[in-house]
Amino acid sequence: MIASKGWTDKPFYHPDAAPGRITFDAEASRHAEILITACGLDPKKATFADMESLSVHVECLACKGKKRLAMGWRAALLHSLNEHGARLRNGEQISSRWSVVKNANDLKRIMAEELRPPLWQKTTRIGLRCTLPNCNAHMICLKGQRDAFDWHSAVAHKNLSRASDTSMVSHYLAPVQF
Repeated sequence: MIASKGWTDKPFYHPDAAPGRITFDAEASRHAEILITACGLDPKKATFADMESLSVHVECLACKGKKRLAMGWRAALLHSLNEHGARLRNGEQISSRWSVVKNANDLKRIMAEELRPPLWQKTTRIGLRCTLPNCNAHMICLKGQRDAFDWHSAVAHKNLSRASDTSMVSHYLAPVQF
């Protein structure tokens, strides 16, 4: 299921859009379990709303570099799947490890970095027009950001074929180095 834009506790799903496509992903579940445990909750009982109410930033301990990498829990789950998944390393164990950022100075640096607009936001705006028959929808998006079109397609036309984890969550704050 996909988190609905604008709602933090209700999933976006329309059965006509993807009948029979919902499956259990054991690896994604394991990533979520690791992250939820790091945040101090019981993965067997924690809900989406519980995670949202924490309002935490977590640091990826598996990413090694000169700067540390921090993000909110939703971005952390996607980061974990995309960067530290067993599928990426031919079945090896999941390598994600998380720590809740508690230091006040670190949190200030992270939040300041999150407020800084990414480079792609300083680029040109483009207009997109829905190409589906009998639809005259037009959207203005920042170049490189097509999530408005993906949401239009999913909601107005019950078409999830363009939806992906990254397009449906691009309104979440991206990971930042601090």
